[in-house]
Amino acid sequence: MLYGEKLNMEVVVINDGSTDGTEEIAKEHGAFVINHSLPQGVGASFFEGVREALNRRADYAVNIDADGQMDPKDIERLLLPIWRGGG
Repeated sequence: MLYGEKLNMEVVVINDGSTDGTEEIAKEHGAFVINHSLPQGVGASFFEGVREALNRRADYAVNIDADGQMDPKDIERLLLPIWRGGG
């Protein structure tokens, strides 16, 4: 299960040219995947993610890298003050 299911939110994955099974695993867990056939870098991937969030009229957009430096469980902690009205 992707963590987005627990929080009842959509997960969009920008697969920046990886060939490690990211696309298949993300799709198996219900994520919408945008694939770059060749790596375009973090800037292009971030831009693509923000554009997709705007196209989906998202209330929130959280960007995390898949290199393990950020824990998806922190998304809830990040958004909790906003959900409680603390901005």
